[in-house]
Amino acid sequence: MKNINKLLHELDVKKNIDNFVNTGSTGITGNTISTGTTSSTNLNGTDKYFTYTFISDSNSYSIKLTDQYTAGDMIIPSTYNNYNVTRIEDEGFLFANIHTIQIPDTITYIGVSAFEECIKLTSVTFIITPSSKSINISDRAFSQSGINEIIIPDNVTSIGNGAFYKCTNLTSVTITNKSKITSINDYLFQWSSLTKINIPTKITSIGSYAFYECSKLSSVTFTPGSQLKNINRYAFGKTPITSIIIENNVINIDDYVFYNCDKLSLVIISETSILENIGNYAFQFTKIENIYIPNSVQTIGEGAFNNCTNLLNITINPESNLMLIGKYAFQSSKLNEIFIPNSVNHIFESAFNECNMLSKVTINSNANLLYIGNNAFQSTAITEITIPENVQRITDYAFYDCNNLAFVYFNGPKPTFGLNTFIDVYAVGYYNEKYSDWEEFNKIDNLKIVKKFKPN
Repeated sequence: MKNINKLLHELDVKKNIDNFVNTGSTGITGNTISTGTTSSTNLNGTDKYFTYTFISDSNSYSIKLTDQYTAGDMIIPSTYNNYNVTRIEDEGFLFANIHTIQIPDTITYIGVSAFEECIKLTSVTFIITPSSKSINISDRAFSQSGINEIIIPDNVTSIGNGAFYKCTNLTSVTITNKSKITSINDYLFQWSSLTKINIPTKITSIGSYAFYECSKLSSVTFTPGSQLKNINRYAFGKTPITSIIIENNVINIDDYVFYNCDKLSLVIISETSILENIGNYAFQFTKIENIYIPNSVQTIGEGAFNNCTNLLNITINPESNLMLIGKYAFQSSKLNEIFIPNSVNHIFESAFNECNMLSKVTINSNANLLYIGNNAFQSTAITEITIPENVQRITDYAFYDCNNLAFVYFNGPKPTFGLNTFIDVYAVGYYNEKYSDWEEFNKIDNLKIVKKFKPN
């Protein structure tokens, strides 16, 4: 089952990436900026290297390379015919053999795929002066180029999806804390060779696949005062990071964010965190040993900590607002005990399945729990369990193969039982004496219902 799930997951990832590479579509609106310009053909021109198109709306020029086979070091001129050069056209240098590029302070727009697949391009230099204007870098602008480092100027206001996608030589990116950028967009640095990254204060969102499979990325840090709110799907998946601090303003850790980060052993979340959601498979196949779930978390998604085989301890406070524990959430972890807060109303399928060291589950008798899903506690080592009075349904094989289970305390009326709920469980069940609907039952699967009890 584990291998099948991983295969299905990898196919899903490949489909998303292929869609981006082949069509430029991410499924999410990106930062591609339409040129929206009007040209005046009688002012257009060329020189030895470049073709210029006059933009009458702004009385400026856009530029592109005339011959993609032009090699060597390039300096983009700041003016032509006494007008500023302000835009590098979409695909303007696509596939070019250039080695370095210098971008003047007049440029405000670097087009879609402007330098894509310039495999010999190793260096990009932005000329910054007091007269520099804001710059927008579009989708895939430097994708699959040969650049090895980049300093993002403070006057860059946005960087499009996949702008540095698959820059396999890229080892260093500098974004200063004065940067105007507020998001690290989808696929931005995927498959680069970054070894570390510092996220500036103003960044509020890290996009899907932003650092996915950056195979040398071992350090991710955040500038103090981080405003980060959302970390989106697969953002750091399959990277070798060893630790991460989830900043206090983060609300959402989306699906697969740290998927298969197999060196990740330390995740720090503070008590003052406002985190609300831990997404599906967010930490699957990591090596974390302890995790604190802040009171603000409402959902632990499907497979969130699935196959975290080093996970021994989870801390959840009684004041928690947690409502849902998703399917396979802690399956095959090494938890030895768990406290289910009163706010939880659903424990879904296989949530703790095969947690074979889990011996203690604490649930208050007055908890809001309504539903215990299929195989939820299968093959655990629990010795007793309290079923709160609000539970309405316990489904198939929920406690199957709990060989150490000796006592089950039902605090409410008889819930609906699924198939083989207590199969291979040779325990004693006690029911609340004020509920007479239990009196006709003396057995549920292998569980003997033998006595009444009076709750404290």
